[in-house]
Amino acid sequence: MAVSPDLMRAEKILASKPDSAHFYIQQVLKGCNNEAQSTESCYQANLLLGNYHYLKGNLDASISAFKKSSAIAIQLSDSLRIAKALNNTGSIFNQKSEFDSARKYFNQALSIKESHRVDTISLLKSIINIGNTWNNEGKYHTAAQHYLRALRLVGDTTKMATVRATLYSNLGTIYKHLDKSDKAAHYYQNALTGFKEIEDYTGISSVLNNLGSLYLNKRKNDSSDYYLQKAKSVAVEQSDSVSMAYALLNLGQLNNMHEHYSIAEEQLLSAGSVFEKKGYTEKHAECEYNLAQALLGQNKLNEAEQRLKPALEIIRKYELETSHVEAFQILKEILKAKGNTREALSLSDSILKWETDRIAIEKQRLVEDLSARYELEKKERKIEFQELKIKSAENEAQTQRILKKRWIFLSLGGAVIVLFLLVSIIQFRKRSSLNKRLQEAKIKNEKLLNDELKINIKAKNEELARLGIYLSERNELLKDILESIKKINDPKAKSVGLKIKQYLNSEVEMHSFFEEVKKQMKTFYNNLSSKYPDFTQKDLRLCALIKLGLSSKEIASIFNISTKSVDMHRYRVRKKMNLSKDSSLRDVLSNIKM
Repeated sequence: MAVSPDLMRAEKILASKPDSAHFYIQQVLKGCNNEAQSTESCYQANLLLGNYHYLKGNLDASISAFKKSSAIAIQLSDSLRIAKALNNTGSIFNQKSEFDSARKYFNQALSIKESHRVDTISLLKSIINIGNTWNNEGKYHTAAQHYLRALRLVGDTTKMATVRATLYSNLGTIYKHLDKSDKAAHYYQNALTGFKEIEDYTGISSVLNNLGSLYLNKRKNDSSDYYLQKAKSVAVEQSDSVSMAYALLNLGQLNNMHEHYSIAEEQLLSAGSVFEKKGYTEKHAECEYNLAQALLGQNKLNEAEQRLKPALEIIRKYELETSHVEAFQILKEILKAKGNTREALSLSDSILKWETDRIAIEKQRLVEDLSARYELEKKERKIEFQELKIKSAENEAQTQRILKKRWIFLSLGGAVIVLFLLVSIIQFRKRSSLNKRLQEAKIKNEKLLNDELKINIKAKNEELARLGIYLSERNELLKDILESIKKINDPKAKSVGLKIKQYLNSEVEMHSFFEEVKKQMKTFYNNLSSKYPDFTQKDLRLCALIKLGLSSKEIASIFNISTKSVDMHRYRVRKKMNLSKDSSLRDVLSNIKM
């Protein structure tokens, strides 16, 4: 059926003149209402209307139009058109961050495409789209499964070079989030090679920035600086202001770490200006609070506070506290530096809550991610198993056909026996291969369960460490308040000071904290006690805090003793353990099972 000329005009000008295109689309849709247009034209008109509403930001209207096009495709009994409409609907739900709905439509589209054995590019789009929904939701293990499947489909063909490089880059970012830096670097390097081959400079700059950020997080500062400077150079050569802003933001963070605060200030000012102009609100806020840190390092307290205010407003407005706790930690340092210890103490409580919420969210997300990945692998293994069974049955049938044919032509028993033995060997090998693959599937399943257990342990340890740091910081703030009170000649102030002193000397809260530590680290306590029976309760507590990654200063604040006393205690513990000078106490404890 011929498509309306109005639709052909609309399709040509939709991107450049959307309102003019909308006029032509509406003309066709009027004809659809009185059946003056072909069903084909009505399908195309609704697809274009969906795209028009998407460009205008009317996402609900866009979904409605795509659903109508899907209904018309069903009338046409055209499965591939149905798949296209479903795919478009899924894309809009993805834009709305309604990931479950997006996946529902993407999966339906993928099922249709698989059943019709469509071209590889069409399949890839659906698989990558599903991977993107998991990635956007922070379910990185499941996203990786889809990206790896897409990568297998892509293969080594030259025409797929852009898709392949993008998938490598996506996998690099996923493994960066999963804190698997070696894997992340491997995929980023592959992506870098791919983008260089096709001379995609935006891709090159993006990957260089990601590599710089990866090494920045790992405190490999020389490597980080190397990649970030290269990213900046590429961005400047290509006049790519956004890529340059990302490089400058990361370089600003790097210089803050090195305490090169004036250089960081200049870099973060430039990056923030670009992000603000381009409407990258969250990145602009990130620049502002990192800039506040640079100003704080130069003792420009008022300027730092002024810079921090708009950043905090953005974070609160979009409820991003758990993602940007660093901003509030900088505010706490500013308040402490200005002598507002009570406000700083109050803020510490909020920071602890956000950190606890973040850990809980990440833990829940990881559990859901592993469950989804497990279900996906189970589904894939089931399909693979069914295919193997079908193949095995086909081979068996083929064997029987061969035997029947050979029986007719072969009269000598010896020849039949030889043939029978050959067929038996082939069947045995096929069954062995099937059993081997089933065994591999079982091992994969067990690994998934072990991964989930490790994640639960890691999350519990993070919660304990965060609680320990919170107690440490709160005790330090209370000591600051106590020192300030000593300078005030007032009976009420002295009364408050006495209460603080009594609280610091009391072991009630510390006892509760260590009871929780003992409960969560029961296996560690038992293993340590068995290996070193001379250890006292205090020795076990010290070792638990070291195992959780706390510093001597933080441990000193929890015990309300000096750092020197902690170092002496560590020395005595090392002696009981018979450790040599070259042995690290932290490394030895890290090898004792939880």
